[in-house]
Amino acid sequence: MKPIVNETFYRFSYLSRLQASPKESRYGLVVATANKKTNEYDHALYVGETTPKEVFKLGTQADYLFVSEEEVLISADSNKKRRETNQKERRTRISRFNVITKKLEYLTTLNIPVAFELRLSKTKVIVSSVLKEADHILYEGSAKERSAYLKHVKESSFSEDIEELPFLFNGANFVHGKRKQLFVLDLSSFKLTLLTPKDFGASQVERGREKNELTSHGKLLGACTHALLCIYSLDVTAKKHR
Repeated sequence: MKPIVNETFYRFSYLSRLQASPKESRYGLVVATANKKTNEYDHALYVGETTPKEVFKLGTQADYLFVSEEEVLISADSNKKRRETNQKERRTRISRFNVITKKLEYLTTLNIPVAFELRLSKTKVIVSSVLKEADHILYEGSAKERSAYLKHVKESSFSEDIEELPFLFNGANFVHGKRKQLFVLDLSSFKLTLLTPKDFGASQVERGREKNELTSHGKLLGACTHALLCIYSLDVTAKKHR
């Protein structure tokens, strides 16, 4: 048996983010390959009705979401300088890509880093962001308040007070002091609406039985013991949980 060396992994392709379009006429997935020169993974979006073909190079980003049979949302940005600036300022540039015409349309830049979770309707999607409670000023505050907060975070990043321990089962997306928050993003106005309490850490998000209902695994601080897996029902319209 030959030993496994770095070159072995360079030949592998890693598949993720398998999802179907709303009417299930086609499906997509992300293929990642190791880039020896950059020491990162290059990601490409594959879409097809039967056999998927590469339609868009996502770079280091692996996130996309079907919003129609022909269109997906992506957060990839080929402009390196702009990409690095947005990362530094904790923003997300969102574009819409037509997998048939290959047309890429810039939509908006959000003031927090987000990941796509699921489609609610033609004009609304669920996105998530891992935030501290104080981080909400990034989208709630003024430009001046946002700038001052980012400066404060940078200056105080050399040390951190640990005030909580990881959950007993290692938590769902646990990051000290942060919670994975869920938002509704309106694609017509690009307004972000917080769906979950600021001390709620979401994990897996799925559609519920009702039209406007979601279910999420997660933890509401102090609401359940560390040994339990909590499942919450979220009402999208009323922004209530139970």
